[in-house]
Amino acid sequence: MNNNKFSMPSDEMFDTLDTVKNLYGGRQEVLSIELGLIHRDGLATGDVGLIIYVEEKLKENDLLTEEIFPKEIRGLRVDVIEEPAFIVDNVNKGSRKDRFDVIQPGISISSRYSTSGTLGLIVFDKRNNYQPCILSNWHVLARNYIRRTARAGSPVYQPGRLFGGRVKNNIVARFTRSSRSLDAAIATLTGGRDFITEQFESGVNPTTARLPVYGDIVEKSGARTKITRGKIISMTRNSFTIKPVDPDNTDDLELSDGGDSGAIWYDPDTKEAIGLHFAGDTSRHPSDEFSRAKILTHILSRLDISLTPK
Repeated sequence: MNNNKFSMPSDEMFDTLDTVKNLYGGRQEVLSIELGLIHRDGLATGDVGLIIYVEEKLKENDLLTEEIFPKEIRGLRVDVIEEPAFIVDNVNKGSRKDRFDVIQPGISISSRYSTSGTLGLIVFDKRNNYQPCILSNWHVLARNYIRRTARAGSPVYQPGRLFGGRVKNNIVARFTRSSRSLDAAIATLTGGRDFITEQFESGVNPTTARLPVYGDIVEKSGARTKITRGKIISMTRNSFTIKPVDPDNTDDLELSDGGDSGAIWYDPDTKEAIGLHFAGDTSRHPSDEFSRAKILTHILSRLDISLTPK
């Protein structure tokens, strides 16, 4: 197997992943369990295995026998990796906060209950004669702290409420539907709203989507950290994790930050859309930097939307 890339794991591997999540996912120290390449001494071995992310990796001598993870489960080797805790982001204190007469992916938006996220894509609703819509996160467009999910027709503001976009003139779309499990939602643009589909500043216009591949270099245009690049290092059935291309992150790159929720991770070479950003780390240590995204092809199918007009 190529030491740098693997395609989507098999169904059997995902079944094993689900079993391991049921066994160990509830443990307090476990942050996430994913499939990725096993590393030894900092180098990829070429073997796909189970990656268990923990907030603090302790030596086996400091653990009880029942606290030690198996070295192998159903033929898959296990790699325990220390990562700081992460949060879903929805606070933006940075750039791209201005009001745009012509909206486009990469700028600040919010609902009545969020502060600011990112407009990820302009998509087209197959259930409604391919009407143009905003695609972003459920927690950006649809989360309602009273009802849990907003009512259809709830307003979406541009810029986000954090930057004053809380008045009628800033309403650019109305919430339509969502998938909470995929942290994704769409909102139909208000009548006559002008838009362009290219990502802000990068000019990339993803018209096709594909599944993630381990080792791929991906890029996103977010409302907080603008254009950043990283490398896919592991994945689950519905999501994947991105780290800086330089594993030590010597340049202290911020892949993402609060306000980037809803940004699209795409292949900068092929221009294919791959994932919807939904979370990132909270550590200040450069080598701990990572981001997480939901697989976009799943979202397109679940929400019944297209990347291109009819």
